[in-house]
Amino acid sequence: MNHAAPSLRAIAGSTSRKPISKSHKSASKRRAIMRVAIDVINLRSFALATMTEIADRLGLKDAALYYYFPGKQALVYACHVDSMERFERLVGEAEASACDGLGKIDLLHKLFLEDSESHGQHLYFGDHSYLAEDDRLALDEWAARLTKRIEGFIEAGIADGSVRMCEAELTVQ
Repeated sequence: MNHAAPSLRAIAGSTSRKPISKSHKSASKRRAIMRVAIDVINLRSFALATMTEIADRLGLKDAALYYYFPGKQALVYACHVDSMERFERLVGEAEASACDGLGKIDLLHKLFLEDSESHGQHLYFGDHSYLAEDDRLALDEWAARLTKRIEGFIEAGIADGSVRMCEAELTVQ
């Protein structure tokens, strides 16, 4: 991976004095919370999503969410990191394939759909102005690196004849 993945402490919020459990059960619960949070945020937006609604969908009290994440901002940042890690893995799989440029694009699309079906939606990466500036910048840099890699699929496709001449940068947007 081309990024430094944040630690559990960084995701949970460095100001939290509460120890973060690293057990398998806690990790599974965090993943379940993030999966539901992604569904709710993608449906309603960050501003309209509430910790109470996320907890209700999990059959929990909202106070239980605060054991795993100190607040909504920390939760949504963890969701962004999870989505970016998953997407980066998919880009890597497509890059490693022996496909031509168009084949890599098709494979990435197929892998993305399969990943979403088996692991849940990815968090929509539009507006993330609600995050702390450092978190926004880290995600923007990460997304820019992934974008360049996908642009490379298009450029390779143009070179090998599998993709018509186009502006890779505009096409990936």
